[in-house]
Amino acid sequence: EVQQKNKQNNLRQIIDAIKSRVNLNDLITIPVTKTSPDGDSWGICPFHKEKTGSFKWNAKNWYCFGEGCGGDAIDFYAKINRISILD
Repeated sequence: EVQQKNKQNNLRQIIDAIKSRVNLNDLITIPVTKTSPDGDSWGICPFHKEKTGSFKWNAKNWYCFGEGCGGDAIDFYAKINRISILD
């Protein structure tokens, strides 16, 4: 059990290190349809078909108002590649 907790802590540290280094603006390549006053970008969601952009992102987080889901860079990478975070 202690060994398992150590592995989980090490994995969490690796994930946190990746999150702190990744800028979603470099990862998300969809065209920006508008920029909000707070600097968030908006565009057509890459996860479903739509005519009006419901996908919002900034350097650290993203959110799709059409699907009601969001997350950070790791969540985006997993969803766009249709994999589990643990893969």
